Amino acid sequence: MEVKLLNKEECKNFFKTWGEFSSVCYNTDKKYAEKVGKTCFESGHYSGSRAFSFNFEVKGISRRCSHQLVRHSVGVTVNQRSQRYCDESFFDYVVPPKIRNKPVVRKKYDEFMKSINTMYRTLNGMLYELEGIQEDTRYVLPNACTTDLTIGFTLEALIHFCEERLCTASQWEIRELAENIKQEVIEVLPELESKLNSKCINLGYCPEPEKRCCGRKPNKNKIKIIELEEN
Repeated sequence: MEVKLLNKEECKNFFKTWGEFSSVCYNTDKKYAEKVGKTCFESGHYSGSRAFSFNFEVKGISRRCSHQLVRHSVGVTVNQRSQRYCDESFFDYVVPPKIRNKPVVRKKYDEFMKSINTMYRTLNGMLYELEGIQEDTRYVLPNACTTDLTIGFTLEALIHFCEERLCTASQWEIRELAENIKQEVIEVLPELESKLNSKCINLGYCPEPEKRCCGRKPNKNKIKIIELEEN
């Protein structure tokens, strides 16, 4: 897996860009734009930040992992390598740790992937000769097949993505993706590290059901639960 922040130079001016967009709200001279942006960040007034997107190039994740990204849509833009227009002959594939660490299982896994690859190339050749098209052969490709994509997040979407996908209840590969994305951002904007956490850290407790809970329990002295009586 490779993750690269594409607009690093723009990100260095993130708070200034935010402030320039938000200054109108306060009738503030734009020479104070960076201060305005940081004040909005600290106070949670995020509307002005939506004018900016953190853009990433992601390479070598599985199609399984990329399919999980469809659950993130608000404030998120994705463009992905097409299996319709791109030839996937001799595709690479992701091997999950539980399979990777068991030699007998790994051998079976690799053999199956090779058989899929052979079938893909065979069908590709047959369909091309018959119809001059190859797009339907993608139906045999596995979820493990690697893919590349570009993805952009607004700040709020990025915070939400990290809250959900850095959680221990999330699957290992997308957790790794979220961690890499986080590291790319805080390298340029260390101020954001306090917000780019799993939800249990930001909330102060784990909201997941007991069997998925990481063990971080609610502090009942800080959390007030209001029960509504039935009429």
